[in-house]
Amino acid sequence: MDKKVCKANFSQPVVNTETVGFGRKMRSSFLTHKKILFAGLLLILAASGCSQKKVVYELPLEPQARSISREIYTPPKETLTNENYIEPQKTVRHKAHNPPKKIARNKAYNLPQEVAINAYKQPEPAKLATTLATYETTYNPEQKNRSHNITRAAASINGAIVNPGETFSYNETVGPTGKRRGYKKDIIYVKGEKKKGYGGGVCQVSTTLFNAAEQAEMTILERHDHSRPVAYAKPGKEAATSYGGIDFKFKNEKPYPIIIDSVASNGTIKIKINSM
Repeated sequence: MDKKVCKANFSQPVVNTETVGFGRKMRSSFLTHKKILFAGLLLILAASGCSQKKVVYELPLEPQARSISREIYTPPKETLTNENYIEPQKTVRHKAHNPPKKIARNKAYNLPQEVAINAYKQPEPAKLATTLATYETTYNPEQKNRSHNITRAAASINGAIVNPGETFSYNETVGPTGKRRGYKKDIIYVKGEKKKGYGGGVCQVSTTLFNAAEQAEMTILERHDHSRPVAYAKPGKEAATSYGGIDFKFKNEKPYPIIIDSVASNGTIKIKINSM
């Protein structure tokens, strides 16, 4: 029997074809199983609701606001303006269930009727003055200085008002009867003697007033006789006065004021006492 000698060739590698085929089959099957496992995992995740998160990129607030303002804002139309323009007041409309009361107006004055009646009602007729007393005395108008003094004194008491409870003073009303007040010299009585002095004749006015006041039932507080009889009055019916000395006074005890009406003209002194 012939013996065969086998020589090994170490220049080329020895490959076992059976082993190589088996490795390739194993590798391909492993990859297939990996794909199957990955697909199954995806199916499990999808079934449980877990999916890949979506990434949302939000814009910053300012760009968003700008984009919104560009969409909404519309520029105003050009209008004419007036700096002195005053916006008219809105008319307030009252509710129908509570309407405002209408006020009747007076056409003549454009005022509410109630105000117009109170403000413009007819004035009451003036009460006529009642003459309580009148008294007259006479003098010689040719005596110029005496007439001048009598006229000034009568004018001084004319229009004097004596209210209820007040006292009238002849000296206080007439005032001084000297040269500075415009009085002139004429006959006066000084301690029973006739002399010339300023204001001669003013005592005749006070005497006339005394008789009128007595007739009007005024309360006589002070009265004096002359030191000698006078031609224009009886004794006891005269009222001598001297500024700074003796005076003639009476009080009005009536419940109403009185006014003195005194006039000296054409040689007559006429004095009235009227109620007001």
